[in-house]
Amino acid sequence: MPIALLAVSSAVEVLRSHAAMVARQPMWSIRWIGQRWLEIGVVLLFAGLCLSVPLCHIGFGVALGGALLVRAPLHRLPGFWVALALGLAVVPANLLTPYDSVDGQKFELPGLFYAWLAFYTAAFALTSERVRRWSLIVLIAGVAVSVLLALAQFSIGLDVDKKPWRISSDGEQLMRATGFFSHHIRFGFVMAWASVVLIAGWSVWPLPRLAHLSGVAGGLLGVVLSASRGMLLAVLAGIWTALSLGSWRRAAWSLLVITLLGSGMLMVFHFAFPARTSAMLGGEDVRLKVWHHAVDVIAARPWLGVGTGNFSRAIAEIVPMVPGDEHAWHRTPSHAHNSFLSLAVQYGVPAMLLFVLWQVQVLWALVARAPRSMVAIRLALAVVMVTAIGGSTEDLANLAIPRYALYLGLAFALAIAANSGGDHATRLQNDDPAVLDPNRRSELPRTDVHVG
Repeated sequence: MPIALLAVSSAVEVLRSHAAMVARQPMWSIRWIGQRWLEIGVVLLFAGLCLSVPLCHIGFGVALGGALLVRAPLHRLPGFWVALALGLAVVPANLLTPYDSVDGQKFELPGLFYAWLAFYTAAFALTSERVRRWSLIVLIAGVAVSVLLALAQFSIGLDVDKKPWRISSDGEQLMRATGFFSHHIRFGFVMAWASVVLIAGWSVWPLPRLAHLSGVAGGLLGVVLSASRGMLLAVLAGIWTALSLGSWRRAAWSLLVITLLGSGMLMVFHFAFPARTSAMLGGEDVRLKVWHHAVDVIAARPWLGVGTGNFSRAIAEIVPMVPGDEHAWHRTPSHAHNSFLSLAVQYGVPAMLLFVLWQVQVLWALVARAPRSMVAIRLALAVVMVTAIGGSTEDLANLAIPRYALYLGLAFALAIAANSGGDHATRLQNDDPAVLDPNRRSELPRTDVHVG
């Protein structure tokens, strides 16, 4: 694998060169149309994060089609070959699984096979300030609408079978909310992720501060309404990561902020969900037994796993039955309630290691550019942190929305790195003559021309 793929300076040059190429294209040319499709698809992806999985898939399809038309060099960005290896690694697990699926078909194409391309397509769109602005606008609007729906579900009643709003006076009241999703943990993760992204990139987002504050406040309220203990910890860890990097002074005062914020959120959480708070503080969680079963399944099939959706059947076959424990919930879970364990269970240990290696490679590329891209580094590390902590109690890696959120958050960070040190990429998008005319290149700041 070329060493250049490990350096974000190479990625920055790729993104800036692509922006320059697009700026030179005549309007309505194939590449010009492709770039517009790419940008529209990415904005749709951000809109779908809070509202709809199908909308995310549509946005991803549009963005990928645009990337093909504009011929974006996706393979030149960090981690491409590792991500491709991960996509290919999950196929044999389903192709060679010893278990038949519910409908009698053995093979099922996992989302991990293709969804990683969202990171690479989004990076080429988010170098444009216009795309970043609209992506944040639709994200904040999605958070606001989701929280309003969650408040109605929480106060009036929640019935997950009453689609699309899931509001019913006959449902559970003052318990939890799911927003537009079927499960409260997925809703809590999206709200936590949105809060962390808005905080981590606070100094560079092209929107008024009031919009940022409303998005952060709405996201934090959504985390509380979700009643997800894991996402409460995840958002606090993500915010601390976003605020603390840079100096010991930042780490100290950010720890104070997180302590105060966490105490306030925990008090609200305890007032709304006293039983769940007591269980969390007491370390009482049946997930511990599920994790033990997952380790047993991994030990039995470490290389290829058991395939998508076969965790409960693998437990029944591999894990010995304990007398008097036949009907325990922890013997029939659909997944391992941990992203990393679930990846190893379903697709094998190599696939799980590739998933971790891809994130490390992208983070390494950004860290190598410090200190010029500290905002990008904070954003990337905060996104990885909230995903990892949230994924410690739920299988986020195999869910569409959390996957897209991880890829889009890291793409945002890479795009910020490409725009750090000046406004070169933005001027390219605006067809600035000083960029397009070789005779006027001397008008550009030197830090924008020589990278890395």
